[in-house]
Amino acid sequence: ILGKLVPGFGPPNQRTTILRQSLRGRDFAVLIDGVPQSTNREFLGDLRTIDPSAIERIEVVRGPTAIYGADATGGVINIITRQPEAGQFTARSSLGTNLSLDHVADSLGFVTEQSLSGNTGDVDYNLNFSFESTGAFFDAEGDRIAQEFFGNNLDESNNINILGKLGWDIDEQQRLQFTVNHFQTEQDTEFIAEATPAGQKARAERVGEFNIEDSTGSNNTVLSLDYTHEDLLGSEVQGQLYYRDYTSRSFPTDSRDGFFGVIGRSRLESERWGGRLEIETPLAQEDNFNLFWGFDYTHEDTEQPFDIFDPVAFDNSNGTDFIFLREGVFVPPYELSNFGAFAQFIWNTNDRFTLRGGLRYEDISLSTDDFETFFGSSAQNGDKNLSDTVFNLGATLDVTDNVNVYANFAQGFTVPDFGRILRFPEFNGIVSVSESIAITEPQKVDSYELGVRGDWDNLQGSLALFYTYSDLGVTLVENEDLDILEIERSPKRTYGIEGTLDWQPNETWQLGGTLTLVAGEDNQNDDDDFEALGSREIQPLKLTTYLQHQTTPNWSNRLQLLLVGDRTVRNSSIEEEINSYVVLDWISKWKLGTGNLVLGVENLLGTLYYPLSSQVAGEDDAGFTPARGRTLSIKYQVTW
Repeated sequence: ILGKLVPGFGPPNQRTTILRQSLRGRDFAVLIDGVPQSTNREFLGDLRTIDPSAIERIEVVRGPTAIYGADATGGVINIITRQPEAGQFTARSSLGTNLSLDHVADSLGFVTEQSLSGNTGDVDYNLNFSFESTGAFFDAEGDRIAQEFFGNNLDESNNINILGKLGWDIDEQQRLQFTVNHFQTEQDTEFIAEATPAGQKARAERVGEFNIEDSTGSNNTVLSLDYTHEDLLGSEVQGQLYYRDYTSRSFPTDSRDGFFGVIGRSRLESERWGGRLEIETPLAQEDNFNLFWGFDYTHEDTEQPFDIFDPVAFDNSNGTDFIFLREGVFVPPYELSNFGAFAQFIWNTNDRFTLRGGLRYEDISLSTDDFETFFGSSAQNGDKNLSDTVFNLGATLDVTDNVNVYANFAQGFTVPDFGRILRFPEFNGIVSVSESIAITEPQKVDSYELGVRGDWDNLQGSLALFYTYSDLGVTLVENEDLDILEIERSPKRTYGIEGTLDWQPNETWQLGGTLTLVAGEDNQNDDDDFEALGSREIQPLKLTTYLQHQTTPNWSNRLQLLLVGDRTVRNSSIEEEINSYVVLDWISKWKLGTGNLVLGVENLLGTLYYPLSSQVAGEDDAGFTPARGRTLSIKYQVTW
């Protein structure tokens, strides 16, 4: 959804991960109600941690921010969950189905959702439950889409989400709220990707039912306690404590002919807890000069064990039996602590000019014990401390009552994926993490932005130019000997343009669109010769348009189009050629009886195309899979 709506964000990849999706060519932080969902060891499942039925809205901040720290060099995506409804009791029930119009058999899936909300006196509550079962996915030619890499695919999976909120209005100014959200997804299939000649789409091959304990999938549990005081000694105070437990399991691969020499799979296990205190203090009686200040702390325990399976049982079953033998270390356990203190001011100097600025101090600590991986890599225990202060400054001028221009400078501060470094310490020149070497140093990003916004009665638009630079940028490069991605530290820059336009010519018609054009280079040879970044970091031109019509008082229709442009990269380390594609969707909504019926067709024209993520994988890769063909979704929701 975000890939079709948010300027600066990479196009949809039809995967469970954010692989080959960036925000302005940089990494971004994902939050649920302010709780971080990113892990330092990147498994890229940040947006696959909650079901859409539990979401009330999504806030996107492009560019670094002082209020949120690590991982936010490209921006922040904050997912706000559903709040308790006004009134004593409200319930919503919905039932839906989805299927491929190019191959109905085996593609049928369904979804059911139930929510209960209300209040009793000063106490309110919200409970939301959803269950979704997806069928197989088929392309526009009616062929089953192969499983590129188990755990990355959305098809043939069962998904459960439970959201619960309990709030207490202590008095007119104070509120306490407890929130829990649990998301679980598991995938079950009898097909794998079959190798095909270069230039042909990967084929799905049936191998039968897999015998494996703990199937491919993930679990994400988030607990948070929020306190708000609207007037504490003249300031508004917001405090939060949180805990997150996240596990992700991939599918085993046969690597006996490769570097690892075993049949195995990795699991990511991450626990994170922390808190934040944010205070808004007015510094002028006219309420035109406000200071936002506070601090946050987070502690993360991460490890990536490796399950090793019996090769004899695997061979005798034609690759379907995975009998557990032992557990090895792939990425050793390590602890990462982050303390941040921030202050941000907003000064409305007059009716037309606003000045913003702030500072953020970051202190990050890494700790690990002696370790040895199952394939013989090792390093000594150690501790590493990284700290810095970043700042931002911006101004907005209302040129007229309808048009304003703005300029911003902001810095972001983040650390690399230490798990990716620690699994092969000797290749990265590490004896102990206490050493000061370039690959483990933090990344500091300078971001510049100029923009203009317009807002009239029936026309809204915006245009932004941005440029970012970091001396020690982070780029993933392929190690052909190990068949893995490694971290490369070198100067890195990204720049681009974003635009939005919305027009309401009358009460029944709406149309508009967005523009995203991003470019970027790095200098891996440190010779002032910058070369284009690959499409893992920099996605091609993206254009979106929509046309919406209120056909009758009870019936509305929307057409939305996504265009992803060509992109060719040829340099000393990358050779890529991305072909453009266009996708058209249709969404129709009816007020029917006491509820609402929503019907949608994704890829309405039945276009056979390869998403960006598949094209980056390459034509000779099992990941060279087409996108879904015509896909019908129907959902009916009733409120009672």
